Amino acid sequence: MTIEINLNELGRVQYLTEVLPEIPTNTILYKKLTGLGATYGEITAKRNSIIIEPNVPVIIGKCNDPKHKDDNLFGVYEGVYTDDIIKYLEKSKNKYYKILTTPESFQKVKDAFEELEMSAHCSCFLLFDECHKLVKDADYRNNITLPIDDFFKFDQKALVSATPIELNDPRFKEQNFQTIEIQPTFDYKKEIWLHHTNNTLQAFKDTLSKLNNEEAAPLPICVFINSTDIIYSLMKQLDLLEDSAVFCAPKSVDKLGRNKFTNAYEQYSIDKMKRYNFFTSRFFNAVDIELEQKPHVIMLTDVYFAEHTMIDPYTDAIQMVGRFRNGVSSITHISNVKEGIPQRTKEEIKGYIVCSKEIYRTMKNFYDCAADRASRDAYRAALESLPFNKMLDRNGRENWFAIDNYIDEELMKNYYYDKGSLNEAYDNCDSFIS
Repeated sequence: MTIEINLNELGRVQYLTEVLPEIPTNTILYKKLTGLGATYGEITAKRNSIIIEPNVPVIIGKCNDPKHKDDNLFGVYEGVYTDDIIKYLEKSKNKYYKILTTPESFQKVKDAFEELEMSAHCSCFLLFDECHKLVKDADYRNNITLPIDDFFKFDQKALVSATPIELNDPRFKEQNFQTIEIQPTFDYKKEIWLHHTNNTLQAFKDTLSKLNNEEAAPLPICVFINSTDIIYSLMKQLDLLEDSAVFCAPKSVDKLGRNKFTNAYEQYSIDKMKRYNFFTSRFFNAVDIELEQKPHVIMLTDVYFAEHTMIDPYTDAIQMVGRFRNGVSSITHISNVKEGIPQRTKEEIKGYIVCSKEIYRTMKNFYDCAADRASRDAYRAALESLPFNKMLDRNGRENWFAIDNYIDEELMKNYYYDKGSLNEAYDNCDSFIS
């Protein structure tokens, strides 16, 4: 199903609620553009809502947003306990529940409802925001999928993302999920400059020099790199420490603090920004950054230093640029490539998974039939070393999001094999002109 969205008389994009007043149940909403107000629409919808957000900064940002001061929002994350949620529910009996929670804290929400002998499954609409993160983060953040079994038990539920990834969990078909695609009627592609290099430090230095020389009045420069080690190295070697701020996870804040860098924060706010602002993956998605000026956006990938700095043109790049609600002045992606990265088609990757699964099943059968403890210990050790073991959940069942993550990660490696591959990926992406 496709729904068109237009520009209004003022040249602004319509809000999602203007074309879709409420998100229907059993829906994957592919909104294509960031900032359409999908979360806003659910917060203001006349129904009880539980909204699962990927990270804490998003929740804090929504709860502190003045436009939501009358919407009875309650954020749940580390440090907020079941008793706190119970108190919120008890004092909200004449209001709609509007609970924003991280995936890891969802169990506390569930426990609070059960403590009050209430059914969240029947009484609330569950929205999984930025659902592509279920796949993107599944390899290093196992608990992100903890709410998914409960998700399918809700009477009313949906997932939303501007950059969804194919989901292969069979329960989506079993429960007849539909995909609603929001199709802009206008050209929304943004120009991006790809800077291929063998020296990311020099390329970054050249890019900053170019931006600084072109401007009469300096604009903020926002840099997205999924590595605090690279960030610190850039700041130190280019003498940017005094003019920089870093927004990252708490452990990275502590790590930078040990290097005597004090402008590192786990929560974003505009008053903490400097001339140069660095963001790690914690801030790639969903956080609203509203600036009066349109910043320059720089994305940096160094595949030799760390493969996790790879940026996916179809998801990561779109999300990063989408953080800036009032637009950007320029977009640059600095990257090196690595010809030794394996190249595999989607069919080859899926074939590898099927074969890995069969090997695991065979070894599991040997384990189940082992006649003595020594044999079972040997087979258990072999099972734990098999690749497919990483694609199982804590109960030994297939973790479909881990499988989807493996497919997605392997396909992304194809973009960083040579210059042409990354250029082609951006050329095939609906959101950019390279």
